[in-house]
Amino acid sequence: SIDYISDADGEFEVYVQPQQGGEATQLTKRTGVIIENIAWLPDSKTLLVIGAGNKIYSLDVATKALKLQDENRAGYGGFDI
Repeated sequence: SIDYISDADGEFEVYVQPQQGGEATQLTKRTGVIIENIAWLPDSKTLLVIGAGNKIYSLDVATKALKLQDENRAGYGGFDI
């Protein structure tokens, strides 16, 4: 799957889309999180979401559950999720 951030609905949200094409699935909707970056975790079932203020979230792709994991006040280094 291809993951990306789009502001098509007026706010930055996370989407996934099959590599071979097809319709995208919106994974977040009006969460209040200012999404800055995303990356797949090694389990291929969870996305790591970097939010404003150095907040780190996990996003379960199957359930669309977004969970705050940590907040790093000193930058992005040092996380182990």
